[in-house]
Amino acid sequence: VSDAEIIRQCYIKWRDSCPLHIHGDYSFAVYNREEEEILLVRDHIGSRPLYWSKREDGFLFSTSLESLTAFDDLDWTIDEKVVAEFLACPIMPVSKPFFEHTHAVLPGGFLKIDKSGLSVERWWKPATRPIKRLILRKDM
Repeated sequence: VSDAEIIRQCYIKWRDSCPLHIHGDYSFAVYNREEEEILLVRDHIGSRPLYWSKREDGFLFSTSLESLTAFDDLDWTIDEKVVAEFLACPIMPVSKPFFEHTHAVLPGGFLKIDKSGLSVERWWKPATRPIKRLILRKDM
């Protein structure tokens, strides 16, 4: 069974919550023809990139910016604010790709396009545990 078939079956069974049942590093897209929706999903730590761009004429997505920007008939202007953000602190991740009208699915997130529009959500939230503090007593 291929990875694509596993993801397909997982989506059929759990729909939008399918990422909660998949372990590993991945990014994938699902097109549901009957519901007329697209779901883009990225793994919880973001090890596999997934970029997207919504334009007047359509919607593009790819796992590489090179493939996305290969559409020469579209404008791929550099977003100077994002470049400035990177230059101000190059060790921090930037908020989005360097091109205007271009975005990345967040780690642990998904993007859904359906009849009601476009929505971006997080499916993964790290578990938090209370901090156990060690109390030292003076009489010991």
